[in-house]
Amino acid sequence: MFPLSLRMKKSNKAFAAERKKPRLMKSGVRLEMKEMITERQSVRAVLLSPDGKILMMKVRVEGPDGEIWITPGEGLKYGESENAALRREIREETDFDLVDIGPRVWKRVDVFRIDGQLFRQSENYYLCRVNDFEPVPILLDEGIERQGFIGFKWWSVEEIRNSPDLFAPRDIHRHLSNLIEQSPHTVVRLGR
Repeated sequence: MFPLSLRMKKSNKAFAAERKKPRLMKSGVRLEMKEMITERQSVRAVLLSPDGKILMMKVRVEGPDGEIWITPGEGLKYGESENAALRREIREETDFDLVDIGPRVWKRVDVFRIDGQLFRQSENYYLCRVNDFEPVPILLDEGIERQGFIGFKWWSVEEIRNSPDLFAPRDIHRHLSNLIEQSPHTVVRLGR
């Protein structure tokens, strides 16, 4: 869980971390004294093709990573179910209408910055078996989302394993191999 002494502010789901000195988190994000962290819930799709490839999108991120490959998906809007959010996000990011949403297979927590604001995001990943399609980012927000988007690629496990690029989660190739080789029975907690 979160390694700091925290004081919750229930009104806006943000909290302040109290430390005497700045701290570098495991995620590489520098946490300043009494900095506000916004809690966020998100869903992501593990879009898996019949030949075992996963669709990933490359984005620019703040901090030392610079660019990283992530699975499509994003935050839930107020009152939105995870399935509704996942369908909306996949449509916005890829122009694909996601019909069948499989089981939740992974979960993880990440800490990152967007436009200087610090977020702690809880992510649920859902397995979605789909036929190959050509993703088109038709409805990305005009601001940060569109500026940060670089491109899409269908990746094999072997390509990910041998790539010098960064992926989130970092060891996605190992978890993806497990999904391809066997049906998921439990939700796996992932690292950064």
